[in-house]
Amino acid sequence: MEFESNDVSAETSVAKTPLAVRRADALNLIAENFLQHGIESLSGSDRQQIIVHVDADTLRDRTVGCCEFEEGPSMAAETARRFACDASVVALIENEQGEPLNVGRKTRTISPGLRRVVNARDQGCRFPGCCSNQRHIDGHHIHPWADGGETKPSNLISLCRWHHRCVHEGGIQIQVLDDGALRFVRPDVKRSTA
Repeated sequence: MEFESNDVSAETSVAKTPLAVRRADALNLIAENFLQHGIESLSGSDRQQIIVHVDADTLRDRTVGCCEFEEGPSMAAETARRFACDASVVALIENEQGEPLNVGRKTRTISPGLRRVVNARDQGCRFPGCCSNQRHIDGHHIHPWADGGETKPSNLISLCRWHHRCVHEGGIQIQVLDDGALRFVRPDVKRSTA
């Protein structure tokens, strides 16, 4: 059975459009949307929404306890602490029976304006020897936000995703020295205080 070209439906003609043309059209739509709405529309809202249930003691004291994705598997407490470095947080306070007592309001820990200040200051990942300049950079609280660390430039540094993970899951500590310089200390290295 043969079809003439005028018998082909619109859906079929899209499939025959070369991949390079479809990609160019998609890029054009992305650029038009960006030009219409600007960068503020991209950074003003949550990048993702991940719901994590974690005991306050587990988060604050690094003790064993509940730390899991909503309706999902458990995770390491340090992973939850990394998520809390630069995320919107809603605190839900429960009693011992799991009944909600209070639901806190959602707050953004690092605003887009503050992120620009830190990015301009740091010019990429601050981990010693890292060459990651501007791509895949996270904001990190030196004194953890979960422990009451403030969200201000002096308590924030830029880390690439790899080194952010190394700090949290790898146990690397960041110390601020008297002159403001940073010291990154591996967990297997002990320094004397004398």
